[in-house]
Amino acid sequence: TVSSGGTVSGDALQSGGGLTAALGGTVLATKVSSDAILSATPGATWSGTIVGAGGQEVVFSGAVASATTIGSGGSATVSSGGTASGDVLSSGGTLAVAAGGSALGIRVSSGAIAAVSSGAYWSGTVLSTAAQEVVSSGGVASGTTINNGGSATVLAGGTASNDVLMRGGAFTVGAGASALGTVVSSGGSGIVSAGAVLVTGGVFTIVV
Repeated sequence: TVSSGGTVSGDALQSGGGLTAALGGTVLATKVSSDAILSATPGATWSGTIVGAGGQEVVFSGAVASATTIGSGGSATVSSGGTASGDVLSSGGTLAVAAGGSALGIRVSSGAIAAVSSGAYWSGTVLSTAAQEVVSSGGVASGTTINNGGSATVLAGGTASNDVLMRGGAFTVGAGASALGTVVSSGGSGIVSAGAVLVTGGVFTIVV
């Protein structure tokens, strides 16, 4: 247990082990092994966690976990009222944000998929080459940067706002989806299905 004002750094959390932090405690660069679960609770500082294959991080309501690296086979879950900030989502890793949860400034690596589900809020996501973002019905993604080779898809009922589409990136807006305030860089283009709501100054192809 990390007391208020105390700090632990570089701990390895093994299966069956426990790591708790009181209000005002700081937990840095914890390595979460297979079958181990790191529970990020409110009032403590959780930063730099590394979630390996089979490991889990759970961010509870009121808690903020920053700069987590979610490796292949690892997972992080953000509960309603919880926040993940500055995470790196690697290929084969999973970041699940519940309705009412937030994911801020997530970097999505090549081969990884950011799944924006109903009621979840993602802001400032950065998609690398071969990275994907999929916004489902009821999900909101704001300020996503879609870099060369990255792709974002907004499904019916989903909303993307203030995205930045770079040259070589792909942005697809399905029927019944919304894309608001999209910024399209020189050479960027997207596909918008008939029935989608598009409010932007960019160049898009309308697909019937």
